[in-house]
Amino acid sequence: MLLKEERPAPRPGGPLLDPHGAAAKALARNAGALMSSPAVTVQVTTTLTEAARLMHRRHVKRLLVVDDQGRLVGIVSRADLLQAFIRSDDSLAREVRDEVILGTLVIDPDQVHVGVVDGVVRLEGEVETRSLARILTRLVKAVEGVVGVDDRLTWRLDDSRIRPEPTPLAVRFSADERE
Repeated sequence: MLLKEERPAPRPGGPLLDPHGAAAKALARNAGALMSSPAVTVQVTTTLTEAARLMHRRHVKRLLVVDDQGRLVGIVSRADLLQAFIRSDDSLAREVRDEVILGTLVIDPDQVHVGVVDGVVRLEGEVETRSLARILTRLVKAVEGVVGVDDRLTWRLDDSRIRPEPTPLAVRFSADERE
């Protein structure tokens, strides 16, 4: 009934281009005709990001959550995921400072100012190297709930063009060690 209300049945004689599409589902008389098949399931250990991507990829609004034995333990909906991703700006800023900057990269949190507005994290300050700035930005983008990153970081050393010395394939030994 909900689908029928959302998308009314086509006019009599109108073509049903996709026998499994929304118009066909509007004509359904039982749950089997409406269900996605096969069922799209996730394990209880699936991350929220993975679940959201699967929903998007498979074009479903809900995922069945199963345990290790494949038994149904719950259902997660788009609305559930949206609530999980909606985090306060203060919570995001705290996680970026405490977990990413200090906990993961062991950078003095006073070196990098973190500001968050509507899920967009602004990073300002100076770090040791350009590569460290790039790593920090990537890690912040991966924090659940972060919508985007405004990277205004600077660095003391641009290490982007530094290449390590090539190492010889053979290990060099002194004359004494070879004997």
